[in-house]
Amino acid sequence: MRRLFLLLCALVPCACRPATEATPGARTVSRVVFHKSSGPVVPPWSEQYVISTSGIQFRRTSEPGSRINVGTWDLLSSAGVPELLARLAVLDCSRIKEILPDDTPEGGGTTSYLVEYGDGTRCSVYYRDGITYSGAEELVGAIDGLIASLSLPEGASGLFVSP
Repeated sequence: MRRLFLLLCALVPCACRPATEATPGARTVSRVVFHKSSGPVVPPWSEQYVISTSGIQFRRTSEPGSRINVGTWDLLSSAGVPELLARLAVLDCSRIKEILPDDTPEGGGTTSYLVEYGDGTRCSVYYRDGITYSGAEELVGAIDGLIASLSLPEGASGLFVSP
């Protein structure tokens, strides 16, 4: 029965969407990607969250042989995902402006936020080497808020593997 319902939703999406969900100007968010990299520290590492209606995936990478706890984990879906996607669906990305530094610092990590919409458009910010943004508070705050509410599974919870 569930497969029939999912097939119906795939073929006739409006049959599975409550009338109250349709918001003028809202787009459908297909996925959200948060990526953070340590930069030139030893050992370098990166973390990535991919958030969509089908779930949340967390991935941590590093150099082979490092003490960094690496792997890919599927997280239990958070109750906050529908709210996040709804907030980002009406986000006005044109209000986000990049602010370049007077002097570019060297090194440092990076943090990026990407929202991909069902119509193929994207909204993103990429913090690196002193670059900041005005108007990105709603985008960054919404994604950071959801990530802060997540509990990582036992194998992913620590950055370093115990000796």
